[in-house]
Formats: sequence, structure tokens, C-alpha cells
Amino acid sequence: VCTFAAAGRCVSGSDCSYCHIQHTTKQLHLDKRNRRMIKAMPYAARAALMLPIMERKAKEHDFGPSCQILLTLLASEAKLARLHDGQGTQPATKWLSRVMTAMSFHDVLRHFLSGLPDPQAPSIAEIHILIEAMRLYVASGGSA
Repeated sequence: VCTFAAAGRCVSGSDCSYCHIQHTTKQLHLDKRNRRMIKAMPYAARAALMLPIMERKAKEHDFGPSCQILLTLLASEAKLARLHDGQGTQPATKWLSRVMTAMSFHDVLRHFLSGLPDPQAPSIAEIHILIEAMRLYVASGGSA
């Protein structure tokens, strides 16, 4: 969260790399044990836990058209991961789900993408392009 934007003094505008959305509650953070647990989860299990949370948050805020493309891409890759790994989703702990529900979209997405195996994969590059498009959309006040 951009502390300057909250005070109305961010001079970076659309070049600012921090979130400019007003948050009404203090953002929660995962401890080291929980971050390790998420990194150890198979991609499909992460998707089962985090995609529904990100979809709800996307409906609550206007992140632009790139957000829906991003969520669709992540969901399709999760289906491929389940087929490739032969693994179904693992049941997520209620606590982890509850904490992630209280986190910002950006933080949930960051945890979702943390530790992905191949950062050079074309889909990772596409994901970063979509994230940048979402950031610019929000920073410009929601205009395409």
C-alpha cells in the first residue's frame, strides 16, 4: 500500500509500484511457516485455495479487463497441473483461507505466484504483463 497515496501526496502516479486502493482494515500477513507451506503446495492445491479468494476480490474492485484474463489463465494452468501431476486439490486449512480472505488481492496473488518452478516460462511472462496492465489501470483511475 502506498503510504503517500493514502496521504494524497504520491508524486509517482501511474509509475508507483504500490497499491493505491483505499483499505479499510489492517492487512494481514502470513508468518514464515505458512509461507513455506504455501510454497510447498502443488500448483493445483494453491489454485484451489487462492483462486476463489482472488475471484471474489476481483468482483469487489475494478482491476480492469486484464484481471479476468489473468484469473482465467491461472485457472487453466491449474487444471493442466492437476492432469500432469495426477493430484487433486489438498484441503486447505480454515485458518489459512480466512487469513488470505482478509489479505489484499496483490498479496494473495504474490503468494500464489511465489516459488513457481520456471520463471522463464512464457506463461510467467504473460502473467507479469497482465499484472502490469492491472496496475496501470488502477493507477489511472480505472480508464483503459
